Amino acid sequence: MGTTELQEEIKSLLGRLKWSQKRLGRELYYAKYDDDDVVEVSRHEEKVKKESNKKKH
Repeated sequence: MGTTELQEEIKSLLGRLKWSQKRLGRELYYAKYDDDDVVEVSRHEEKVKKESNKKKH
């Protein structure tokens, strides 16, 4: 499965969960770090959103 297909699968799963890409970023942050720094959470949300939309060749 290529990058584009994986991105579409992730977006499909997020839709089924009724989660945004930002929500995914937030949940991943909380799972990885034992911290609830609002600024860092926001940065991680944006990073995940940006990475999930990046086109790979």
